[in-house]
Amino acid sequence: MNKAKDLLTRETPYEWAVGLLAVTGRRFSEIVAKGEFKPTHHPYAISFRGQLKKGIQDIEKAQTFLIATLIDADKVSKGDL
Repeated sequence: MNKAKDLLTRETPYEWAVGLLAVTGRRFSEIVAKGEFKPTHHPYAISFRGQLKKGIQDIEKAQTFLIATLIDADKVSKGDL
């Protein structure tokens, strides 16, 4: 978990994306292309839209899911550690 947190503080988008993959369990393409994260009221869950296995073409029409995070959700949705 420490390595994932460290990657989330890096300058390069690739390292940051790998850290986000580790703490959310989302696919690489969901993180870098389609995914949209929003905060919730739960300390370890975020709202996620852009799941690829559903074949969504329009992100605005995509279903939103509540997903668990392995670190404080505020830090994931804000990209802040």
